[in-house]
Amino acid sequence: MAGKINPSLKIKKRIFLVGCPRSGTTLLQSMFAAHPEVCSFPETHFFSKTIKAKGYKSHLAWYGHRKRRRIRDFLNRIDAERLISILPFFTFSKHKWARGLLGALDEMAASKGGAIWMEKTPMHLYHIGLISMIAPDTQFIHMIRKGEDVVASLYDATNQHSDEWKEAKSIDRCIKRWKKDTRISQGYIGAKNHFYVRFEDLKASPELTLKKLCDSIGLDYKVEMLEYQKAAQELIFKEEQWKMGNTLSTAGDKFQKIFSQKEQLYIREGIADINLAVFD
Repeated sequence: MAGKINPSLKIKKRIFLVGCPRSGTTLLQSMFAAHPEVCSFPETHFFSKTIKAKGYKSHLAWYGHRKRRRIRDFLNRIDAERLISILPFFTFSKHKWARGLLGALDEMAASKGGAIWMEKTPMHLYHIGLISMIAPDTQFIHMIRKGEDVVASLYDATNQHSDEWKEAKSIDRCIKRWKKDTRISQGYIGAKNHFYVRFEDLKASPELTLKKLCDSIGLDYKVEMLEYQKAAQELIFKEEQWKMGNTLSTAGDKFQKIFSQKEQLYIREGIADINLAVFD
């Protein structure tokens, strides 16, 4: 079974929740994890930490002990170390390795009795092409959020407030990250199995937004999805308790609090060429 997806498992849906970090992916994942038919996991980073998304190293990589150790460390934390046997012991094949990763996710869900699973690692946005090639029916939900709020949250998380030059550099980095990730999501508009959720819609009308999304992906909406705090806690490791703040459905006013008026204007000018209306 090493390096393969187990055809005997009756997995009905594989869903990846992706997007720019700090866009509300933790909140939406928690809501789906509260659905009685959906199985989810702590953020795995399976693809993002073991497969280069681009460059020659993405084609000439060695998938062996070091990469297996990254996966084993995660599996140990969820008491599923036995699933490491699903991965190839060593291979040069990115596709064989990717099939092993999907197989491990399938088995993780199956061990909990789940036929539908959702994996949330924002950076898996960069691996959509590979995942789709291995499992064409995989669904992808893209979380989209206003640039001002994402830049503020990303910037606040870096804690780089030592001097003006570093602050400016950090702001530029956050703007670039949001724009890059948003453009990648934009590139999949109209593609099969790709769905979009605006954070602002989820905040303002959670039930309506969830009903529309569930209908789009072929899943029955369940009212339990609005009672997600317990499910959220089960998706977060002890050292990640800060993520509980990301499950709050309030946008806050961090942008106005941490940036001067000059910085706010600079950020708004920097993100102005991205039109989020295309996601509506």
